[in-house]
Amino acid sequence: MKSPEEEEEEEEEAPDTSPNRKKPKFREIARAVKLSASLMNNALTKRVCCTILFATETGKSENFASQLAELFKHAFNPRVICMRDYDVNELEHEALVLIVGSTFGNGDPPDSGCEFANDLNEMQSSIGPERVKSEKRLNERRTQTVMHQLHVPSADHLDNCMLPLANVKFAVFGLGSRSYPNFCAFGKLMDRLFEGLGAERLLALGEGDELCGQENSFEEWSQQVYETSCDTFCLVQSSTDRAAAKARSVSDQKWTAKRYRLIPADGGASLCTSEDQRQTILCRLSLPPSGATEYSPGDHLALFPQNPHDIVDAILNKVVIDSGMTADDWFRLETLEETQSASGGIKQTWLDDKRLTTTTLRSALTHLLDITTPPAQSLLRQMAGLATEQKDREGLQHLAEATAEYEDWKHEFHPNLAEVLAQFPSLQLTATFLLTQLPLLLQRYYSISCCPAAYPGEVHATVAVIQFTTQDGKGEVHRGVSSSWLNEIAQQQIIPCYIRRPWVWKKDG
Repeated sequence: MKSPEEEEEEEEEAPDTSPNRKKPKFREIARAVKLSASLMNNALTKRVCCTILFATETGKSENFASQLAELFKHAFNPRVICMRDYDVNELEHEALVLIVGSTFGNGDPPDSGCEFANDLNEMQSSIGPERVKSEKRLNERRTQTVMHQLHVPSADHLDNCMLPLANVKFAVFGLGSRSYPNFCAFGKLMDRLFEGLGAERLLALGEGDELCGQENSFEEWSQQVYETSCDTFCLVQSSTDRAAAKARSVSDQKWTAKRYRLIPADGGASLCTSEDQRQTILCRLSLPPSGATEYSPGDHLALFPQNPHDIVDAILNKVVIDSGMTADDWFRLETLEETQSASGGIKQTWLDDKRLTTTTLRSALTHLLDITTPPAQSLLRQMAGLATEQKDREGLQHLAEATAEYEDWKHEFHPNLAEVLAQFPSLQLTATFLLTQLPLLLQRYYSISCCPAAYPGEVHATVAVIQFTTQDGKGEVHRGVSSSWLNEIAQQQIIPCYIRRPWVWKKDG
């Protein structure tokens, strides 16, 4: 039998189900929701600001920066900015700066990072040797006056306190390829410049090699820098909270079909025919008669190639297109964005995709998307969820998780997207998946091999046609996208291109 005290406690805990119970009014509920939203907004504004800067040549650094922001949203107030659009004078007012930058060519920064790098160099040079000497003398006097104290700051520490970024915490992740001698040179440069300006390094420079495990390296580094940042800014999080943040950061990157849709559009199909090859190139290129294009020997000629038609057709035979549309219908891509409204609810808005303009699926696969590079592990992970057969699903998941096996598979087969679809036949890739998840087809750079004085009105590039056979000569014949295309196109074709000048480090005087 229960004691009187236990019976009394049960009576107190029992919910009031009497018909005379007062029901909350709608006005009271609305007031509570508004108060909750206000408290949430106040909490967000009080969070530590985290500025994530990126410089990219291919778009991968920007993608990594966005992933980093998704992770830091769980404890910080992050913003992602391209270095080209950032005012370097704001740096000294930042609390936490994270940098993701790739290296172009033989150690140069991307175009979007050149001005930022030069600005940092000028900021460091502006300190001047006389100021450094006076600071050292001041620090020596300070050190002598505090020798009797228990904790004596070092001269190096005092030096840093006088530098412009003394109050800034930072970390850098560099992207590059070990096939080039100056691996991650731009990331290393950023790391040195920030340290030289007095910023405090939270974590050692992270490096991602595109030839081996770049995405895994970034995931490990991002988790480490997130946890270190939380500890540095005394943001107490339980192990459960951190595990949840990690799980959410992975789920935020997951592709879902309901977030994308294709809208029929008028693309002016009469402007080109199926026989036209608009993106073509000559190794001997005639310049516009206006003479506005200037170059020097050794500058880079950036050419935009197109994918082989046989690979495009093989993909179109497998892809699932929205009902009522064909591969040659014009469309525009929209993405569903979710934002928190002032009332605390979730507002959904369909927005035009920022990556792709109005086009057709065939044109996108031919001119805009990279379908010949072996899919990255993150893309294989997304594909695994779209396979209908368990064998294919497990095979894709294994390649996405086992880096060693993935690297062996990539180097032995070097599979393009059509060959991946053939190897895993139950894959059901949709048009919206391809348009949103495939990387962009990038320009190819060639060194200009002529002098404008000798060949006025022309620019020349010497291109080696690449062709190789996979599986040690027993597999499929693969060809270089740009070089093979140049070798096959007809003369008098017009192509999009531009000239890229090498980066020049600005010196004083």
